[in-house]
Amino acid sequence: MARNSFLVFDVETPNRRQDRICQLGMVRVYPGEKHPVPRGLLIDPEAPFDDVCVSVHGIEAQHVYGKPTFPDLWSQGLKEIFESSVLVAHNAAFDLSVLSKTLAFYRIPQPEIVYMDTLELAKSFYPGLPNYKLPVVCEHVGFPLANHHDAGADAEAAYHVLDETLRRFGAAALAPRTYNSVLPVKEDPLEGMRNVLASIAADGRVDFQEALELRLWMDEHQEVLPAKLYDKFASLLFEVLYDGQIDADEERTLLSEFRDFTQPAEATSERVDLAGKTCVLTGDFKHGSKAAVTDHISAAGGVVKSGVTKKTDYVIIGSYGSERYNFGTYGGKVLRARELQEQGLPIQIISEDALY
Repeated sequence: MARNSFLVFDVETPNRRQDRICQLGMVRVYPGEKHPVPRGLLIDPEAPFDDVCVSVHGIEAQHVYGKPTFPDLWSQGLKEIFESSVLVAHNAAFDLSVLSKTLAFYRIPQPEIVYMDTLELAKSFYPGLPNYKLPVVCEHVGFPLANHHDAGADAEAAYHVLDETLRRFGAAALAPRTYNSVLPVKEDPLEGMRNVLASIAADGRVDFQEALELRLWMDEHQEVLPAKLYDKFASLLFEVLYDGQIDADEERTLLSEFRDFTQPAEATSERVDLAGKTCVLTGDFKHGSKAAVTDHISAAGGVVKSGVTKKTDYVIIGSYGSERYNFGTYGGKVLRARELQEQGLPIQIISEDALY
């Protein structure tokens, strides 16, 4: 279908799954039009609201009660608008991923999407800004943003960024491209997550695209990932993906969590004192069979149990096991230890080298 307009849009989501829309902001711009009218639509997402999302945009369940659902709006005109426009958003990767997942949830065929990103435009044409979040870019182009995270206000703000950039730089600023939401699916999603995190952390950096692809990958495999694990990483990624920027503190936190997941054993420079300690073994050990390691622990005054409880002192990962660590083999014990650590219990996760 021919694109006869720009559609500058913004979405707000009810929860961290980011597969539903509770507010849609739109500014449709036709060639030669000087003052397009922004629209803000509240949508019943047919999903629960998370406190963290409500704290950002202020929309609660009672605000969308009785409002149309996304399929209602799609069939009543949104489909034609989205299909006949070049879509524009600030940090478009986020808004397009939410749109794509919402369409998928409702089993609505995704149309071909041609889009532009005002975040990328700003980085290209306005170098030297302190950051490229929407309020900062808007201030730079002379349009202060007063109600950030209202979808209608954000769509109008992104329109002004687009309009001013086209006014200043003309056709040089036009770079539409096709959106592709399809990610490769790995055969073993649990081992796949370990591989994805290890790959991201390998260079000691995390960029926005890596964070987005991780989130989309997690959503693709949500049904087979442990719920607490999914929720933890979804929470970590939420703010990063929402504002399109990763600052130094966020990057350090993400890298720390990624490394904890892929290399769960805590570093120890000295042998641990096993006297009176309760231990749980997991993985394969270079010092021999689990029976041999159990005998070593018993000789040092410790006791080995089969499962992780609140009375566990050490979860000990075999050196061979840690090299191929994944939640499909022995990660349940590590997961349980992590959960208890988060409750404040002093369980340590160590490698077998700390025993010898």
